[in-house]
Amino acid sequence: MITLKDDDNKCELIGTFSLLTQASLGLLCLSSLIVKRYYEWPNRRTWKIWFFDVSKQLFGAFGVHIVNVMLSILKTKKDPSTTIDGDSDDGSGGWETDDDDPCNWYFLNIVFDCTVGVYILYWVFKGCNHICKNYFHMTKIKSGEYGDPPSLVAYFKQLSIYFTSLMITKVILFFAMNIFSLQLVWITSHILLGWLDDYPDELEIFIVIFVVPIFMNCLQLILVDNIIKNPYFTRTIIEPAPEDLENPNKIYGSIEDS
Repeated sequence: MITLKDDDNKCELIGTFSLLTQASLGLLCLSSLIVKRYYEWPNRRTWKIWFFDVSKQLFGAFGVHIVNVMLSILKTKKDPSTTIDGDSDDGSGGWETDDDDPCNWYFLNIVFDCTVGVYILYWVFKGCNHICKNYFHMTKIKSGEYGDPPSLVAYFKQLSIYFTSLMITKVILFFAMNIFSLQLVWITSHILLGWLDDYPDELEIFIVIFVVPIFMNCLQLILVDNIIKNPYFTRTIIEPAPEDLENPNKIYGSIEDS
């Protein structure tokens, strides 16, 4: 029998139904990037270049997903200093803090990651690349350029920079959300997700970790893909840019094998 609630009648993010739902979500989100590749014209990435770009996102998404689940569980542990009627030592100002449903925090993490998080990631990613290039003098780190033939060294360098940028973004979002955590959780549990209380727990889990993320994550993956891929493949004409003419070998397989 699949248990979706624990002894405190909470939504569980770690369970058979939850894990199957999250796995299905991952496959559907990946399919959005496959569809996006077929709309790249006339400069479509080869499958190898596409795989390098997308795998960076997959590693990052897996890491962020684990962090989101763990934070959702940790943040919903009851604080002994907080009372049920909202009178606490932390100056909560009367906001109810007895809601310990991890689905609420997971929902918040998804929404923030896929909206404000993408904007923050863009600038953090640019900053990390600038630091690595100008202060650590790292080479082969221009995102989406792997050489001809594609180099695993370049790939892993770019993967490390992207993953680091993603974790920095996650830390920034976490502290930003912590400042207004009581208000955000109250709005989520009583307004955004409160209507689900009268329905089976499977529906809440399905909404929180499938329906909402399928739209939000697909949008996030497409936006981030445009950030980390080689700008050459976003142009609408087939003529290379002036900087590409200086080093034509840095672009690998722009059209062939597509």
